[in-house]
Amino acid sequence: MRSKIAQILMVISLSFGFFISTGVHAYAASSPDAPQISGQATNNTATVTFRSVAKVSGYEVSMSLLVSGTYKVVYLGSQTSTTIKALSVGTPIFLKVRSYISSGSKKTYSDYSSLSLTPSFSAVVLSGKTSKGSNTLSWAKVSGATSYEISSSSSYAGTYKVITAVNTTSYVSKVGLGLSTYYKVRAYTTVNKVKVYGPSSNVVYLKS
Repeated sequence: MRSKIAQILMVISLSFGFFISTGVHAYAASSPDAPQISGQATNNTATVTFRSVAKVSGYEVSMSLLVSGTYKVVYLGSQTSTTIKALSVGTPIFLKVRSYISSGSKKTYSDYSSLSLTPSFSAVVLSGKTSKGSNTLSWAKVSGATSYEISSSSSYAGTYKVITAVNTTSYVSKVGLGLSTYYKVRAYTTVNKVKVYGPSSNVVYLKS
């Protein structure tokens, strides 16, 4: 009799333990999916976008200047894009993004998604005017650029030769009367003693 009672108590004990165990697992938060990340970096600003993940509370974006360096959180919130400013053209940045689910003071995180971006210059928008014996070129300042390289050619599809570099946003070229000239300008800066160029501007045709 005592043996049967002991068996019944053991079954009850095991069953109770099973329900507690399954109950704990049923209420444990599972990790959310990692967001897909994309972005672009122009001049001194990067725009980072990540695909929305269902049923998450928000996203955390971290950045480092070294792929294996220390990452600093630069964004924490529910929006699916963010802008990072005060970057340097030619200097790569390394980004990690993860989604999270908040439950009280606790956060459950996804795995990281990673992305690297190297800021580059935008193209110069060039304009020009002519007067007797000179052509005047002008353009708007490109953020982060320290200088501008000016090239010219005698034909639109010809070979463009560098004529000068300036740190201003205009240039006056002395030319002969009746001479047709095509111009391009591109922004640049120097990073670790290496010149980093932006794309060439639109071509401007001037005849003095």
